[in-house]
Amino acid sequence: NEKKKFWNNGLTVQTDVAFSAKDFYMSAQLADLKGLMPKDQNKRNSLRINTTKEYGNFKATLNLNYVQSNYNVVNNAAYAGRFASSYNGSVYFTVLNTPMHVPLTTYKDIKNNKYAQYSNYYNEYFVNPYWAIEAHRSKGRTDNLLGALELNYNFFEWLQATYRVGTSFTYGTFKNENQPIETTQFAQDHRGQQFDAAPGSMADGSDFASRITHEFFLNGRKELPSDFTVNYIVGGRYR
Repeated sequence: NEKKKFWNNGLTVQTDVAFSAKDFYMSAQLADLKGLMPKDQNKRNSLRINTTKEYGNFKATLNLNYVQSNYNVVNNAAYAGRFASSYNGSVYFTVLNTPMHVPLTTYKDIKNNKYAQYSNYYNEYFVNPYWAIEAHRSKGRTDNLLGALELNYNFFEWLQATYRVGTSFTYGTFKNENQPIETTQFAQDHRGQQFDAAPGSMADGSDFASRITHEFFLNGRKELPSDFTVNYIVGGRYR
């Protein structure tokens, strides 16, 4: 089945390392994700640190988590919007509309196989899906840093103070590249409108987002005579 052979077998390779001590924990993870789409690449690296310290009535807890993601994938949105309505869809839609008797995987080498090249592909209505994958790429990187710090102090048995601060920072970059459509003069003269030459395009950018949350409150518990207990808390939150 040529349509089935077109797709990759999905595979995720993950490596985890961790170190733990009395009041300290650190772990790292490397993940390489291979999806069904040919040529797509996704990688994720992460580092986590948790630690707690106590000094008399004072206690501090720190949690940090850093995640970096890198991707290089086909840009289906760019491909779908580039052609006339008969092309709209995705790589999956293009493969789905390939006749069963067509040896699809033999058209993988779009540079050296002349029948796989854009001008010579057999189909008048759908392009070579291997060309679509090669010509429409989206590349990017995202960095996420999450942090939380909690400070506690016990003034008395019946009164405790807590301060928490949580942070979230995200920074991302991307680059979308669409290769030009390069066709022979014969294809332009004798085949359909989709065989007209067209320029390529590129767009890149970056974004940054952050959030910081502060919390402070006093809380406690007081037992009174006659099995009566009072729990109380007062504080605020700011973001």
